[in-house]
Amino acid sequence: MSFTWPDIPFQGTEVTAFVTAYKELAEAVLDYYFDAPIGHNADMVLPYREKLVVKELLQEGLVYASFIIQQRSGVSGPGTDFVLGNSPFDLSDPTLAPELLRLLGCKWDEMEESLQNNMKCGKQPPPEPEVEDNVCCEQGMTAGEGLTVAWIERAMMWNPWRNMLTKLLTKYLNCETSVFTQNDLSSGELDAIKADLQKMINNRDTYWRDIGWDRTTTRKVTDVTNQYTASQLSYWGASKVYQLSLYKNDLLPLSGGHYVVGYTRVTTDANNNVLCLKDDYDFEYGWIMDRSDGSLPGDPYTNRVRGSKTLDSQGNARTRQQVRQEYGDPGRALPINAFFSCNGGGHNGGGRGTPVPISICF
Repeated sequence: MSFTWPDIPFQGTEVTAFVTAYKELAEAVLDYYFDAPIGHNADMVLPYREKLVVKELLQEGLVYASFIIQQRSGVSGPGTDFVLGNSPFDLSDPTLAPELLRLLGCKWDEMEESLQNNMKCGKQPPPEPEVEDNVCCEQGMTAGEGLTVAWIERAMMWNPWRNMLTKLLTKYLNCETSVFTQNDLSSGELDAIKADLQKMINNRDTYWRDIGWDRTTTRKVTDVTNQYTASQLSYWGASKVYQLSLYKNDLLPLSGGHYVVGYTRVTTDANNNVLCLKDDYDFEYGWIMDRSDGSLPGDPYTNRVRGSKTLDSQGNARTRQQVRQEYGDPGRALPINAFFSCNGGGHNGGGRGTPVPISICF
């Protein structure tokens, strides 16, 4: 499909140079338009999905653009001032490229109003919809995120937490809020994870130093039973509750449950036998669960809020770059990018990613 360029009724070195550059650009646009991925054209608003329409618009646009260049360069032309009202053509003329106007879909009595008011077919444009919470979740996990998840999965090849990580991170990025339970893992994976947790609890007096975020005061295993009421313990069917840090090795950060649950709660019976893992899969540098309703980790939830690491010390929103500079290793970059993607991220309720409750009983 080639252009049929109109005559340009303007003169000057500036106009000549512009026309040459414009035609080269228009040819490139039209060539790319058909060769672009289907998804690119599918996102275009009608009538711009039609290549013929784009061609006609580019042809007609050369005349108007050349007129503007002449006006800006100080050379006198059909108009005397740089305003659209001094266009060299009468925009209400029904003989002006009627085939183009028909392709645009406007009725003849709406053409002038549409052109004068920059409206589609003489109708007022619809109001911009307000950004709704979770509106960005509709797109799901991106291809790039999928590749990163696959890379982390391969890096954890022999780790018992591997499949749990993949499923949780995928659910988070796809904004799936259903509780992650023992039914989401195989019996072999459950046995290996339980053995890992039981080993830490059995050795809680010798595994003293935590190598997670808080390296100075936090123990590897901490008895936090006194943080729960008798009714809460009964609700969980537990005698004791321990907080475990699953950070294992500075040099091999993927060797443990670091990217899966980090710090987590584990319930046991009176003899310290592991019963359940209760956790909220969320991120202080992304979205976290709002448990202000009194619900416990692992329970379904109704609201999410931005994590503390997305705010500065004064409570002001940080930028993506600021958060990534401090926390942007491969695993954390995914929730950070999701949080800040689409409509400004956490700044206005948009952004992608939704916490996932974890309630696994062995």
